[in-house]
Order: sequence, then C-alpha cells, then structure tokens
Amino acid sequence: MSYLHQTPLATLGEPVPAAPQGPVFDLNCAGACAPFTDAQCRGVLQRAILDAIALANNAAQKLEASAPDAETVRLFRFFFGHPPSTNIPWADNTESRVSVAKRFRAAANELNGGRRTQYSCVCAPTAPAGRRGETRGPLDVRLCPAFWRPAGLRVSDRFFRAGVVLHEMIHQLFGEFLHDVSTVSMRVNAHCYEAFAMRLAGHAADPSDVRRCRPDLFPAA
Repeated sequence: MSYLHQTPLATLGEPVPAAPQGPVFDLNCAGACAPFTDAQCRGVLQRAILDAIALANNAAQKLEASAPDAETVRLFRFFFGHPPSTNIPWADNTESRVSVAKRFRAAANELNGGRRTQYSCVCAPTAPAGRRGETRGPLDVRLCPAFWRPAGLRVSDRFFRAGVVLHEMIHQLFGEFLHDVSTVSMRVNAHCYEAFAMRLAGHAADPSDVRRCRPDLFPAA
C-alpha cells in the first residue's frame, strides 16, 4: 500500500473535532468493482466504512479503559512490541496506549464525516496482484481488485474490507506511516493497527497484515 502525499491533514496531539453524522465520500469505479455491479459498489463501500468506524472506536475504547483487560494487553504487546503502559518520551511521556487510542479515534472521526475521501478503483499498473488499496493523498484512496474480490482469507469479506478502509485512513491521517515496513517501528505501521483492531473485535486478522507487522516472526516466503 503506497502513500504519495507527504503532509498529513491531521497530526497526533491536535484536538480532534466532533465528527458530522455519518460517512461522506465519493466513489468512482465505472465497472471496476467486480464482482459487484456499479449500483452495488457504493453500498458495499459504505458498509465497510461503517464497520471500520466501529473497529476503530472499539480499539480506542478498550485502550482508554482505566485498566485494559488481559486480552487487550496481550494483543497490544504482540502487535506493537511493548506493554500498553510504556511511557513514550516523544509524546510527553504519556502511555503508549493513549497515543494509539488517539490515532484510532482520529481515524473513526475522519471516516465518520470528518473529511470527504475520493475513492476510486484505479490502482497503479505495477501494483502486486494481492494489493488491497493505495493511499495517494489525504483525500485520494484507490481500491484495488483484491479489495472487492478477496480470496483465501479466514476473515469474512465484509470485515476484511473494513480493515482495509481503516488501514488506508491511518495512511491518510499520519505522515509518519510512510516508511518501508521492514524498517519502520510497529507503532507507526498501519498493518499493525489494522490487525490489532481486527483481533480486538474478535475477527481473524489478514495474514498479510500480521506478517508485515511482525516480519521478525513471519518473514516473507
């Protein structure tokens, strides 16, 4: 998943405004969202956005608890590489879970009408066959054929798409999520955020996200 715009619209630490009522987005696919018809594509994407909002809010709520439950702590350690109570020096020594929760809240608010994303179905010709989406700017997201027609995954198609939408919004929002996943910290890796939110909500995570979040444990074949 690529990100070609270097300046995020929002940065961590800024106040997050209240979101308007419901997602606002544009979709231009013109016959490129098979197996769905053009008349069905918008509804499928809207369902994915609503589910992505729920995933992000669920993750934020569990991280904001005064004492996160054992499963939240376990998953946080796995996907972010340290306990959620770890103080982060570059974030005013707040606990890591606080900054991660803020990112999830920001993603939910932006998906819920904070911005009007332009979704389209034109991925780069050189994109790998399994690529799910590409964020090309803070308002520009390309949904690849694998988004509409996932195959061979344990997660349901519905929540697979929700995870992709959440992943791309993390890219849209935060400029530090730009580096190659083999070198980037897990705290700024959108694959880790997507997989964590999915598992925390009781869904299987996309194996590709788990591998690209934890290449130390699951190297590429």
